Amino acid sequence: MAIRHHREVTPAIERVADIRNGAPVIAGTGIRVSDVIHYKRLYDADGKDWIAETIRAVPQVTREQLEAAITYYQVNTTEIDSYLAKERSIDEEMQSRQSST
Repeated sequence: MAIRHHREVTPAIERVADIRNGAPVIAGTGIRVSDVIHYKRLYDADGKDWIAETIRAVPQVTREQLEAAITYYQVNTTEIDSYLAKERSIDEEMQSRQSST
């Protein structure tokens, strides 16, 4: 059963308890809003058209879906930044473990 939040802000974003641990995702895709923000930051830093580059990397998403994810992020910045911080922490821990072996 889908648990939907913030439908009035971005109908294209949903939460499904058994998909991505209930993190907000682009409806029907499993692509997390935090993934979209990661792509945006990555491609913006390189001076590239982040939407075009993200669609190349993840062809099952549309420009409209990416824009909906950005809108969701703008309203829920603290929540999504928390997901990104947790991912960074896990990545750093894994790198630390790999370098110590």
